[in-house]
Amino acid sequence: MKKIVVLFIFMMGSFSLHAQFISKDIVPEHIQERVENQVDYLAKELALSGKQYTLMKNKLLDFEMKEQKLVNSDLPLKEKNKSIAALDIEKIREVRDILTKTQYDKYVQIVKEQRKNNLENIRN
Repeated sequence: MKKIVVLFIFMMGSFSLHAQFISKDIVPEHIQERVENQVDYLAKELALSGKQYTLMKNKLLDFEMKEQKLVNSDLPLKEKNKSIAALDIEKIREVRDILTKTQYDKYVQIVKEQRKNNLENIRN
């Protein structure tokens, strides 16, 4: 019985690991590169630890893929924008679990500044 439990746990771990590699393989290179650039920037600005760097990269990659699916969906433009805005809020909230309070406060300021710059670029 003990051998069966150990074998089951091993098999589940193998499937989980395999699924992670598969999911990383289907991430388009431009998205992977964009996320790496974002995390590299945040690592410098927020002084991320190695663990935080990895967690942020995975989190931002996950949200970037979700956003890409929304962009490519058949939803009406108004619904897409609404869903993407909700996704962005969710991302900011989930990042809070990875960062310290000081890092999180600075992260929120960075996001606000990026939004402001994006709006200015759209207007010009």
